[in-house]
Amino acid sequence: MIRLLIVLLLISQTCHAGPWPRGAGKSFVALSYEAPYLTGETRPYSSLYFEYGLSDLWTVGLDAGADLHGSGSALAYLHRPIFSGESQWKVSAEMAIGTAQIPTGRTFVVRPGLSIGRGYSVFNQTGWATLDLFLTYAPDNAFWLGKAEGTVGLNLTRDSKLLLQVTSERTSLGERYHSVGFGGAYQIKPGLHVISGLVQKSQSPVPNVNIGLWYSF
Repeated sequence: MIRLLIVLLLISQTCHAGPWPRGAGKSFVALSYEAPYLTGETRPYSSLYFEYGLSDLWTVGLDAGADLHGSGSALAYLHRPIFSGESQWKVSAEMAIGTAQIPTGRTFVVRPGLSIGRGYSVFNQTGWATLDLFLTYAPDNAFWLGKAEGTVGLNLTRDSKLLLQVTSERTSLGERYHSVGFGGAYQIKPGLHVISGLVQKSQSPVPNVNIGLWYSF
């Protein structure tokens, strides 16, 4: 059970852009560090997420992370809108390939994904809401991890944002896990945000602390 929980952490802790393309020539980097809060357990996890806009439609990137023992995942992906037009709703598809740690060891995986989202306005404040669906699949042994992640963001001011994220996961072994995260982001200079928050997972009695940086350039 413990090994499976570690595997879920390693291949599901990611930062996703939702259905919006990055834009030609533009880049985005997210660095994060997550660890249990007020507990003797020491299995912190660090992640790197990178995007680059090949054009106004195509975005490529890297989604990687590891713990202190070197276990983790690294996937390269290609992302493209498949429905936008003048509708407020945006839909995009993604395909990623790479390696990931699963219960039987490190192996090659593919990860198709679908993102749906839209912007909104409430009490004169703007925000966004997205639903990301992913399936990480290991062809060698048919292990899979399905993930649905809903995110709601609210721009409080020009420099600060509130974030709420709810995640549900299921594996081919029949295990189900859920988490709720709440945090914020503050822009300390143009394009650079500091992020922090708490993540409560269904399999843990204490929340995890998450800190990181977002940089757009």
